[in-house]
Amino acid sequence: MIIPGRAFVHDAEAQNVLSSDGIDRQVIRGPDMLTADAETSMGMIREQVLEMEMDGFADLIRIINRYGK
Repeated sequence: MIIPGRAFVHDAEAQNVLSSDGIDRQVIRGPDMLTADAETSMGMIREQVLEMEMDGFADLIRIINRYGK
């Protein structure tokens, strides 16, 4: 399971909860953010926001390709 990088949860606790149905799941931290929130994008031009979001999605795709089955 890929969880957001900034998720406020211990990896072991997330793994226990996500595996509570009896299927063992590995928890992997993903990118911190996929979209620029208001605070982050304040003062950024459109191209900078899009670049940040494209970088986040590229990181997510790399993680999926590395760990996906």
